Formats: sequence, structure tokens, C-alpha cells
Amino acid sequence: MPIPFQRCTRALDSERDTRSAIALAFVVVFVGAAVAWSMLARVTIFETTDAARIETVPGVHIIQTQVAGRLVATHIALDQEVREGAVLVELDAQNEILELDEERAKLASLTEQLVALRSERDSLARALVEHRSETPAALREAESRRSESEVTAAFAEGERLRVLRLHDAGAVSEFDMARARAEALERRAAADALGSAAVRLRSEKSALLSERVSAIARLEREDARIAGDVATTTANVQRLEHAVSLRTIRAPVSGRLAQINDLQIGAVLQEATRIGAIVPRGELRVVAKFPAAASLGRLHPGQPAWLRLEGFPWTEYGKTEATVVHVGNEEVEGKIRVELAVNRATAPPHIEHGLAATVEVAVDRIAPASLLVRVATRRLTGVIGADPAQPSDAASR
Repeated sequence: MPIPFQRCTRALDSERDTRSAIALAFVVVFVGAAVAWSMLARVTIFETTDAARIETVPGVHIIQTQVAGRLVATHIALDQEVREGAVLVELDAQNEILELDEERAKLASLTEQLVALRSERDSLARALVEHRSETPAALREAESRRSESEVTAAFAEGERLRVLRLHDAGAVSEFDMARARAEALERRAAADALGSAAVRLRSEKSALLSERVSAIARLEREDARIAGDVATTTANVQRLEHAVSLRTIRAPVSGRLAQINDLQIGAVLQEATRIGAIVPRGELRVVAKFPAAASLGRLHPGQPAWLRLEGFPWTEYGKTEATVVHVGNEEVEGKIRVELAVNRATAPPHIEHGLAATVEVAVDRIAPASLLVRVATRRLTGVIGADPAQPSDAASR
């Protein structure tokens, strides 16, 4: 009997050794596979934020009053389509309109005065030019006549002296001598008259020249004064036109009135009172705010991203694909602005401006072993805060 018992013992030992070998082989294979996976596989690291919303590009335009005033008319309704420049709200501008009419009338009067004054000045200027061009010729002519008369008077005086000598010699009668004396006196009087006329003409020309120069200077001073009044009145007209335009609130862009405030006709609105908001028709983009410490240097244009829209369960609608297009590098309250383009083919049918969303951006792909090293390093060094290797941010894709 001992022999069969020993055989059974050896058989059991052999079976136990076989099972141990198989188990060891299985463990070695599993560990090897795990090590290979941890070294060769790749997991995607995501940066996630729930501070995101869908916005239209260009962005929403807020409509508000620029001045205080009493509301007299509204032309707005929720979800109304408006065109750029359409009148939305009117404030009372009666006082400004009356002042504007008064200033416009004053401006028209001043403009007429200025036109008449400049016409008179131009006429005087032309007359002055003609006067300056004609005066030398007139003075030369008068001087020529005076010189000619002086020659005639000198000749007549010479003739009188010759007749006087002949009379003393008894060669001519008393009558001839008297006639020669009269002729000389007449010629002298004529020469003196022409000389006086030449002097008077020079004086008159000079006085007329001074008078016209003074008149032109006076008109130019008046022109400057009226031109100043015109400039001041024009500025007043522009100021009042601007004041009137501020009381007529128009649509800055074409789009849909996505939000309006309840306004009562007759109510006095203060400056910067919000009227509503216009959402223009355009491209939809996601605007997200990421923590600056964890995102700067890790988020770049072109990175793929996925959205989970509030109101559209991802189990039913799936995730919406997006791509990072712009990344800010100036933080505001510890966050940076990131803009993403939406893939409309993967988006829900009713995606629109204003929807809130959670955004996941794929920032890196690393081996699981590297991920574990990062996590261990963070734990050991006691680093607190967002870290790209947080297990909650890592997922296989």
C-alpha cells in the first residue's frame, strides 16, 4: 500500500507545480501587458470648464439711452427682426427741436449777410484794381495838358514882350499891344487852371484810393465777425442736431431683439437706461473662461474640443465637436478667454446664442506611466491647484 500512496503524493505535487507555473505565467503576462500598456498606450488629457456659453459673432449689441428724457414712443417687440438704423425708441426732443429751428434761421440770415458783404467787398476790390490801373494814365494826361498850356502861355508872354518893344518904338498901335497883353494873360490863366486841375486830380485820386482801401478793410473786418458768428451758429446747429439724434434710439445693427425691458410711455428714463439687446445673424462661437494658471501655455488654436450643452443631455444628443480658434493671454479675475468654433454637423438642431455649456479641450496625449508619475509627483510635493495630470481631467479617447 505505501507505493500507491507515494504515487498519489507525487501526482498531487506535480499538478500543484503545474498550476503554480500557469498562475505565474499568467501573472507575468498580465504584468508585462500592464507595463507595456502603461508605456506604449496614450491617454488624452483634457482641460475642462463649465463657464462657457454660445455667442454670436459679432457679439450682442446692448441698446441703452445716451441721455435722460421722457419716453414718447416705442417701436420694439420681443423676438422682432430689426434692420440697422431702424427707430426703436423716441424720447421727447421738442425743446431741442425749437432751439435747432431758431439756430438754423439765424444761420440762414448770417449766411445771406455774409454773401452780400463779400459781393460788395469784391466789387470794391475790382474798382480799386481799376482805379490803380487808370490813375497813372489820367495823371499823365493832366500833366501833359498842363505842360502844353505852360508852353502856350510862355509863347504868349514872349509875344507880348515883343509887341511891347515894338510899341515903344512906335511900330505897333496901342490896340495891338493891348491884344497881345490879353492873349498872354489868357494863356497864363489857362496854364494855371490846368496846373490846379492836375493837382486836384492827384489829390482826388489819392483820396478815392484811401477811401476804397478803408472800405475794403472795414468790410473784411465785418466779414471776419460774421464768419465767426456763422461758425458759432453752425456749431450750435450741429450740437442741437446731435442732441436731437441722441433722443432717437436706432438699431446699431440688423438682427433679432433677444431681450427688451418693459417701458411705459411718459416715463422719464435716466441716462444709460437699458432698452434691450440685439443678437445679429452670424457665426456661432463658444466663449469659455478657463483658469489661467492651468491653461496658459497649454491651450492653443487648432486643438479639438467637445461641448456638453445644458438642456441637451449628452446621452441623447451626444457631444458637440468644436475647435479652439482664439486664446487670450491676459487673465481677468484669474481666468483667460478662449473662443471655439462649433461643428454644426454634430450640434443639436436648436443650438443658438445664449446656451450654457461645459467645454473639454484635448490639450495633450501621454503614456499612463507618465500620468502616474505626474500624479505621484504632485502628491509628494504637495502642489495645490489645477494640474494637467489630475485623474479627473484624464480620459482615454
